[in-house]
Amino acid sequence: MAPFGISVIICTHNGVKRIGPTLEALKSQNIPSGLQWEILIIDNGSTDDTGKITENFRDSFQLNVPIRFFHEPLLGKAYALVKGYNESKFELMLICDDDNWLQPDYLHIAAGTFRQNPEIGILGGYGIAEFRGEERPSWFEKWQQCYACGKHHDKTGFLSPGDVTIWGAGSVIRKTLWLFLQENGFHFINNTGPGKPLGEDVELSHAVIYSGTRLYFDDRLWYYHDLSGGRITRENLMKQVKSSGSTLFVIYSIAYKNSPDRKNRYNRSFARMIISLIINLFFQSLKKNNELSRKHLSIQLIELATHRKMYRSIYFDIFPWISHVKGACPLKGTSL
Repeated sequence: MAPFGISVIICTHNGVKRIGPTLEALKSQNIPSGLQWEILIIDNGSTDDTGKITENFRDSFQLNVPIRFFHEPLLGKAYALVKGYNESKFELMLICDDDNWLQPDYLHIAAGTFRQNPEIGILGGYGIAEFRGEERPSWFEKWQQCYACGKHHDKTGFLSPGDVTIWGAGSVIRKTLWLFLQENGFHFINNTGPGKPLGEDVELSHAVIYSGTRLYFDDRLWYYHDLSGGRITRENLMKQVKSSGSTLFVIYSIAYKNSPDRKNRYNRSFARMIISLIINLFFQSLKKNNELSRKHLSIQLIELATHRKMYRSIYFDIFPWISHVKGACPLKGTSL
């Protein structure tokens, strides 16, 4: 097991307008005596001055904290995440997006939570939207969870079985668990190239719960999510809605239910899933205030119908690693 401590991983692509306040927030962390930590900055093929800004930050950083830089030329956040996870020195690995301003006690609370609950698979918090004085869109509050904003759980604690709603921003995973998943064949499919859908955080959450490990939400863990600069538009919203209800996870569900010894039942399972989605969409259409759920279901049905061969190929790609990790409980009995 890696030494106890926290590796803060910042993945950035052309983040020159965003990353400054994110780095400054790390300067303000209240780190308890004895807690080791480091900062890893993964430059994911940037073509702006992001590298210069991060180098200036390292030169001006007053604390005795290692700051390491890595370049990941393959575009796609998933590639940058894998680079960060694999290069991290400490057991706790925290994803801080280049537009996340962590509250001052974030690292302290995260470390203490894992000390008390070492069998946590992924620990997460929530974002508070920050527009830096710009006008907030009138529709934003209704759809803010598509941008990892708003408190999406009522209380601190383990999530119920099957609940994968831990956002990647601000999330913390143990390196022991990451290595277990990777050694058994887990690999990202979402966001492995420019323009691909997001959702790598939900992919990882699925893998964690499939391994028999649980997710944990702590409402003391919050961060400001910088959404300024005209990044929030109606057009962007539809992309977020599509990615947050990714059809990929329907295929994940089929593979999990069929594993480990019913690999060749895909066609039957696929047909049953289509029927289930149609029935669910019908009943959702009778309810109020659930537009997001209806959009997710509609997108899933359209995607499955129009890309059947692609999703069939994905099923047979992910089936082996899901079968290998299913119910393994790799963190059971461990301590920190």
